[in-house]
Amino acid sequence: MPHDPRAVRVARMTVRAVLGGHGRQDALEAVELLTSELVTNAYRHTGGPRRCGSPA
Repeated sequence: MPHDPRAVRVARMTVRAVLGGHGRQDALEAVELLTSELVTNAYRHTGGPRRCGSPA
């Protein structure tokens, strides 16, 4: 995912589409919340994706 504040929305929409496509609307609320939290934290606490071979 890109280091962009819109990534959270994209992640939620992707989760919605995947779960809906597999008939798992029952899990949607929890998975959507977890996805939002995970992507938000990744955005807030990192500088974005690292390239292979770049220092940690």
